[in-house]
Amino acid sequence: MSLSMPAELLAKFAIGFCGAAFTMYSNIGGELPLMGKSIEIKNLTADISDLQEKVRKNEDDLKKEKDKLSRKEISVAEFTVIDRSMDKQRDDWNEEIKALRKDKAELRRSTYFQGAVIFLILGGFFATFLTGGALLEGEKLNVQTILSAVAIGAGWTGIISQYLQTGAIKEEKIDVNNKLVDIKEGYDHLKDKVIEYSEKLDVAKKETVAVASEYDSIVDMLKARVEDGREIVEKFNTLKEAIKDTPIMDELAKLGIEL
Repeated sequence: MSLSMPAELLAKFAIGFCGAAFTMYSNIGGELPLMGKSIEIKNLTADISDLQEKVRKNEDDLKKEKDKLSRKEISVAEFTVIDRSMDKQRDDWNEEIKALRKDKAELRRSTYFQGAVIFLILGGFFATFLTGGALLEGEKLNVQTILSAVAIGAGWTGIISQYLQTGAIKEEKIDVNNKLVDIKEGYDHLKDKVIEYSEKLDVAKKETVAVASEYDSIVDMLKARVEDGREIVEKFNTLKEAIKDTPIMDELAKLGIEL
């Protein structure tokens, strides 16, 4: 005895449906496998985390103000004003956190039950077409086939997880490639800047060499002038010695010239 093809498929669908229902029941209050979280839930979770961080920072800041009060860096009146302001702000944030948590819980329940319908149907679908073997062998139930249908219905997500994972890997690879492109563009920009600065440095070096050469010319000219002056002085001293104790010296003295 064996079931007809439509009855066989319908039975496998029902068994897979029950397996998926078991998985769904075991995850009540959580997330169904591979159903993921909606963007709204992720945003709410991030907003709650940000507010919780603000509350913690508020408490730390209040503790610092208390320390200032104990060290008498601020007066009691100043601390009272600060304390009231911080308490009010913290209370506002805590109320906002409660409201966001309520919205998140409602959204999660809505998302869960919407996803549950798809989860159950797909559990039956995969069990129908992926379960091998007949449910009946003569007059007996094929326990192995039944368990296989239950397992596929309960864990059909594992069947497609490899495909999802492959897609995630591809997306991650694309993201890495984009980052590498950004790094390469940054490197090329830096390389262009280095070349530009190198060219400017070469120009500056040439200008420095020109200035140094001009400086050397001026120094050589000054040295020549000094040598000329030294020769003039030596000639003058020689002349002075030659006319010393002569009538010329007396004449010069009458004119008021002293050598």
